[in-house]
Amino acid sequence: MQPTPRLATPTLALMIAGILVLTAPALVFTAEPMSQAANEPPPGNLEQLDHFQHQLEELKRRVQGMEGKLRESATARKGADQARMEAERRLAEKSQEVEHQRNETQRLQGEMIALERQIEEKDAEIARLHMDRLDLQSERDKLKDTLTEHEAQIARLDDELHTSTKAHAELESRLAELQNQIPTSQGGTLTPEAARESAAEAFAVLQEARQNPSTPPDPATSDRIQAAEDELQRRQFTLAAALSAQGVYRVRSNDTLAQISSRFYGSGNQWHTLFEANHHLLEDPDHLAPGMSLVIP
Repeated sequence: MQPTPRLATPTLALMIAGILVLTAPALVFTAEPMSQAANEPPPGNLEQLDHFQHQLEELKRRVQGMEGKLRESATARKGADQARMEAERRLAEKSQEVEHQRNETQRLQGEMIALERQIEEKDAEIARLHMDRLDLQSERDKLKDTLTEHEAQIARLDDELHTSTKAHAELESRLAELQNQIPTSQGGTLTPEAARESAAEAFAVLQEARQNPSTPPDPATSDRIQAAEDELQRRQFTLAAALSAQGVYRVRSNDTLAQISSRFYGSGNQWHTLFEANHHLLEDPDHLAPGMSLVIP
């Protein structure tokens, strides 16, 4: 499962130089008889020259073939670097999203404190109105209209209090949801174990969506599979944040753990690290499902 080593351009140069050194004595040998009889070159030497020229042409073709393979290898490596840069960019976007959620949480907490202060003020105002009503009972006949207005105001304040209480409960619920989406290392309540379980559940949904493929392919089924893949990737990103990992990689056709390890670590020998980090999804390191997302430690 190790990647095939690549020949460097200096190695090709050394090979060509070695072959030229080996052929040089034969070329010198053929040059001497020609200096002795320039008008009539020996046929044997000409055959040797043709043979060496043929070998040199063959060597050139081999070098060109090796250079083509080197260019293909460089292109593949460039694609892997671009994929890594894209993963880093996505990780940066997720970090910005987490920071935005943290700021939103702080803002909601500030609003919650302000609402609590308003509730206290409304409670104090209600208490004052009740005292006023007790004091004005003796003048109820004269101030009946005023009392009616006060009662209407109390009803309005009660409605506002109910609305404020409901909004407070909604803010508390929203705050708890946001805390459950933020890893404990970043001030939230999401643990790596919980994130791993959540990712495993998403993977089970993806497997279930793929169990009954339709023939011909049903657009609705394809949409469900795509949605399941996206949800698994989102939960794997959350797990990566909880584990302080590099990011997440979506598996493509014919990918292996050794190839993915080579892309991110420069060597296929680290495939077991990928397997251990994604053991909640993988039972066999040699069987990867295209579309699934893997955490890259």
